[in-house]
Amino acid sequence: MSDETIKIWCVSPQRDLHPRYFDQETVIFDATSGDTHLLCTDAARLLDALASGPLTLAALQAAQPDIPAPDVLLRDLEKIGLVHTE
Repeated sequence: MSDETIKIWCVSPQRDLHPRYFDQETVIFDATSGDTHLLCTDAARLLDALASGPLTLAALQAAQPDIPAPDVLLRDLEKIGLVHTE
């Protein structure tokens, strides 16, 4: 098992996120920072799954098996400060 699969991912607690869903993308407004982010559907689905509580990559893959490369999407969400690892 790699380090990547045992990391616990969660939505960054200091964020106040307000999503708006469209057909193929989601806009997330972060009221804390004033930033707005445009996410693909798969990234938004991962963020929604994490809104329920922290999960490992393995748990996310089991819950959302049709999302290709969730590890890449999580790292992208981490870069923009929406998620982090515990």
